[in-house]
Amino acid sequence: MDFYTSRDLRTRTKDIQSSLSAKGQAVITNNGQPWALMIDITDGDLMEAMRALRIGRANLAFSKLRSQSEEQGLDDLSMDDINAEITAYRAEKRNAQAGRQ
Repeated sequence: MDFYTSRDLRTRTKDIQSSLSAKGQAVITNNGQPWALMIDITDGDLMEAMRALRIGRANLAFSKLRSQSEEQGLDDLSMDDINAEITAYRAEKRNAQAGRQ
């Protein structure tokens, strides 16, 4: 995978376009940190590419949540525990809203 700076994006657009056509993806950095991912969609199916990216992002978020719950020891909660947490949160939210009125 090729890496380009945000300045390269402005000054080397043709190079980046060629790289995307050849390799399918490139990373844009800003101050040395990954900032954006560019992908080639020359097949013309923008909506399918967007759908795939959304699914990938959702899977990544789910994996992060699962890891966090394991770190906090929450991965062995029963459904009763989960429902009790939901009920408590909803009651807290109702009380907060009632206090604003």
